[in-house]
Amino acid sequence: MAGNTEDDEDTVTPTLEDLSAEDRTKIEAKMKELAELMLGEYVRIGDGFVNRGTGSTIFTTTTKVISRSFFSSPEFKQKVATKVEEVISRMFTEIWGLEIESRVKAKLERLGFS
Repeated sequence: MAGNTEDDEDTVTPTLEDLSAEDRTKIEAKMKELAELMLGEYVRIGDGFVNRGTGSTIFTTTTKVISRSFFSSPEFKQKVATKVEEVISRMFTEIWGLEIESRVKAKLERLGFS
């Protein structure tokens, strides 16, 4: 059935050649990124290369490739700290904003404004 998005026997997986140039470029960039990450798991031993077998590469379904070492990096920790600080700051701003708003509203009502 045309336009079917279900995963059944009518579904055909396209080749790179079937896609638009823009989509091909995006996929090829991701493939290059993945290849570089996976090649980083190899080390030179004598005349050859050996996979360190660290298993440090994980794949997600959102096409992002993340190395486990990224999560212990100072950059990641700083990003997390910055994000937590932003969220807490926003929460306090919203809470204090509501508190101030309710106090001003109560004062205006006492003064006869509604």
